[in-house]
Amino acid sequence: MTRVDIKDAFGVARAWVPLPLAADTPWQKTIDNAWSGNAARAAIAADGKYGVTMLHVEWNEREMNLAP
Repeated sequence: MTRVDIKDAFGVARAWVPLPLAADTPWQKTIDNAWSGNAARAAIAADGKYGVTMLHVEWNEREMNLAP
């Protein structure tokens, strides 16, 4: 589990959180990637050059200052 807390940010805040497994292998398979929180937007993104998948999350200024 990974927890992201944005503090003392001004304006829109963004985070790119690496996901543990970019592609299934013969020995490892992804069962699920899930997230929850108060982000305005969240989506899985991929970097074509390095093959890394990540969760791209964005908070509006007023949303990130709310206590969980």
